[in-house]
Amino acid sequence: MLHPHTFTFEKASDAWEHWHHISGSEEQFFYQKSSVQWLDLGDRNTNFYHKTCQSRNSNTLRRLVTADARVLTALVHIKKEVVSYYENFPQAHVIGIDKLSQAYLEEVLDYRCSSVEAASLVASV
Repeated sequence: MLHPHTFTFEKASDAWEHWHHISGSEEQFFYQKSSVQWLDLGDRNTNFYHKTCQSRNSNTLRRLVTADARVLTALVHIKKEVVSYYENFPQAHVIGIDKLSQAYLEEVLDYRCSSVEAASLVASV
């Protein structure tokens, strides 16, 4: 890299991509090898193994009850409902806070700031 040139940058980029691919494959190989060794060593009959398998299966959303009491069990429908919920979430809970008058707030709220506290709230930082 002492003499920068397009060709050397392309070679370095290709080498990095090749290394990244090989290291990913190696990591996957060792992960699979460790799983096979774990099973071969007899751990498949332990409580730990069965609890691990159960916990992996229990972290799955199998059904969803919507606001209108529909029960969704298909993964596609569950995904659509969750996306729809979070897309509409901010709009569903806005109460028009800009329409509340100071007189209304004073009527509803019991707490009053002292003049010192009020001044500190609007003071520059």
